[in-house]
Amino acid sequence: YCPNEPLVYEIMRRAIRETMLALRPRYLHIGHDEIWRMGTDSRCVKAGKSNAENLAADLLKLLKFAREVDPNVKIMLWADMLNPFHNGLRVHKRDPTAPAVDLIPREPFIMNVWFYGPGQPPDVGWKSLGWFSERGFVTTGSPWYNAQNAYEWANVCYMARKQGMPCM
Repeated sequence: YCPNEPLVYEIMRRAIRETMLALRPRYLHIGHDEIWRMGTDSRCVKAGKSNAENLAADLLKLLKFAREVDPNVKIMLWADMLNPFHNGLRVHKRDPTAPAVDLIPREPFIMNVWFYGPGQPPDVGWKSLGWFSERGFVTTGSPWYNAQNAYEWANVCYMARKQGMPCM
């Protein structure tokens, strides 16, 4: 997936449009987690953008496609590549993706924060919800199929809402 390849956006515009017209969702989830390869494709190198700039530009294009169909749709995405407590600083250490968070609008993006390990939701999950909330983003705590993880996320989101954080 190269965010500088025009054919990608022809495909994505059509896929988003068809999905939006068929399902009429209020929320559209666009993925974007665990992007292990960035900035290595010749098209990305030629564009001269940082990984954060490429990621932000990609998110903005997909938002534009969805809003062409429904100007009120909310865009959900996995938050890890924008999260400094997760993959946003860890995966691409020389050219991190976390700074993309400052290049996109807060609304309509909803950050789906996920951590699946034991004890992670009350630790780095909590820090992540606070970090995104401080920047004006609505969040979710996204559990794994493990019952303990789901329980921890439910508690963390409950506590976040009690403190005024917009955790769905």
